[in-house]
Amino acid sequence: MSCHRRLFGLEENCYCAARQDITESILLSAGGNIVKLHIVTGWMDMLKVALWTSRKPSRQDVLGLLEKISALPAELSPVGANDMDHIHRMLYDYGRLDVFRKVCRAAKGMAESVIRREKLAVHCHMVIDGGAGIVASSL
Repeated sequence: MSCHRRLFGLEENCYCAARQDITESILLSAGGNIVKLHIVTGWMDMLKVALWTSRKPSRQDVLGLLEKISALPAELSPVGANDMDHIHRMLYDYGRLDVFRKVCRAAKGMAESVIRREKLAVHCHMVIDGGAGIVASSL
C-alpha cells in the first residue's frame, strides 16, 4: 500500500488492510460513509474481485475471464497456461499490461455492481513484487 500512498498522498488512517477474504473486506469497507474505495492488491486477489469469489479461482475461470475481457494472448493457450501464477508471469514477461488493466476494470465493474451504492467510486490498482509498485489500474 505504500506505493499507493506515495502516489495518491493519502493519510495512513485512510487505509484498511483486507482480511483473508477480499470480497468480504470490500463489502465491509463500502458500508461506511466513504465516497471512494481504492482496492490495492495483487494478481490473485484482483482475480477474486473480478470473479467475485472468496476461493482461489480455477484456471478455467481465469481463462474465461481473460477471453471475455480481451483477446486471449496465443501464448496463454489452454495447453501453455498451467496455473494462475504462470499466467501472471507470462502476461508480465510478454509486457501485456493492457490485460492487467482490463482485469482491474473488470474488478472495478464487479465490485460496483455487487455493492450497488450510488456515489461510491471504486478504483482497482494491481501491485507486483510484494506491493513495490502499481503495475495496472482501473483509472
